[in-house]
Amino acid sequence: ITRFLNRHPILPTKYASRIDCQRAYASNPRTIQDHLQKLGKVLQTYRYPPKAITHFDEKGFVMGISPRTRVVTRRGKKNPQVNQDGKREFITALEAVSADGFLYPP
Repeated sequence: ITRFLNRHPILPTKYASRIDCQRAYASNPRTIQDHLQKLGKVLQTYRYPPKAITHFDEKGFVMGISPRTRVVTRRGKKNPQVNQDGKREFITALEAVSADGFLYPP
């Protein structure tokens, strides 16, 4: 690919981060908006107290995979991403906090 890029210097390249296909789908603004609308309806209907609402957040670390890959992209494209098959070994960190501010222990 280096020789190809040397022959075509007009093509911009950037380093792309890897992202699983499922995560790419979940990052879609329409998917997020649909989820938040449904969540709002459930919260209005059942009136859950803040202590009953818990947010879990995870951070996964892929073992043995370079986090960046050089790709050819459109000029001005920021933060390009590359899908991967998801068949990798992960280490995951998880945290949880309720809507009333209670932080669950690890």
